[in-house]
Amino acid sequence: MGHSADLEIQDKHGHPLVLVEVKGKLGTTSDWAAAMRRNLAAHGILPPAKFFLLAMPDRFFVWVGKTQRVEVLEPDLSFDPAPVLQPYLSLAGVQRDDLAGSSLELLVASWLGEVARGHGVERLPADAAAWLEKAGFFEAVRSGRLERN
Repeated sequence: MGHSADLEIQDKHGHPLVLVEVKGKLGTTSDWAAAMRRNLAAHGILPPAKFFLLAMPDRFFVWVGKTQRVEVLEPDLSFDPAPVLQPYLSLAGVQRDDLAGSSLELLVASWLGEVARGHGVERLPADAAAWLEKAGFFEAVRSGRLERN
């Protein structure tokens, strides 16, 4: 496999728990995200992992337990990441619509690092935070190690 996700949260044995693919594309839909996840899975880019997060500047999409499935599957969760990203955007003096993929990747990695230390969850929309907590996403992030690919 020549490529893997942009970011990974790995367990103590180096196995992926959370895969994160970051794209600078705006105005995406759940249908677009479902097709993108399917293409990544079909090309062998996604190793087995419990969670897959597809992060765009204006939308985050999350799937649970579907990294290896090659059919088109709607995300299990989708939400606007504006409250998550805003503190970083303010510090950098940029607007989210101006983010390139690599810049967004740094912001998402920073947020995941915060979550790993027990912070950053409070900025999520309440329904998204509750869903992610129940699904075990935060536990996976807190128990793992962030790797950039």
